[in-house]
Amino acid sequence: MNPEHGYVDGSVYLVATHCPVDVTRIEFGPAAPGRITATLHAHFDFGAAGAIDIHNRTADLKTTLRFELGRPVSAATP
Repeated sequence: MNPEHGYVDGSVYLVATHCPVDVTRIEFGPAAPGRITATLHAHFDFGAAGAIDIHNRTADLKTTLRFELGRPVSAATP
């Protein structure tokens, strides 16, 4: 799904195998002071784990991203 460097992807570890998780779309909601909502549309490739009888799945992962307004980037701490 993400053949080029820089795209969002990852994996989950299941039955001693990394099963790819591809973020196929990020949908941002309305911004509010100090936060913005986001929905990550993801595809889970459980078939990579072999014959475990778990079908591939898609999921919509909803989150709220929080930030401080006016904070200089160089002052950010991890």
